[in-house]
Amino acid sequence: MILGLDFATLYVTDPYCMDIFFQAISEVGEVLQYYDSDKRFPTWGFGARPIDGPVSHCFNLNGSSHYCEVEMLNLILLFLSY
Repeated sequence: MILGLDFATLYVTDPYCMDIFFQAISEVGEVLQYYDSDKRFPTWGFGARPIDGPVSHCFNLNGSSHYCEVEMLNLILLFLSY
């Protein structure tokens, strides 16, 4: 599973859409994670301000400048909650 999250869209500002979005990622990820041997998922964000930086159109969701993988599905959902 590879995930790209656009923070400039409606789901970020509408709590109802955000709940549906979390649920979709959670349910699809729950199934797909068992097909990935290390359960690490490349995950990027778009259209937001990463930690201590300017607005970026592509950044590693985990905050690292070296790698883009997030180790577990729960961490992806945690990053989204900020």
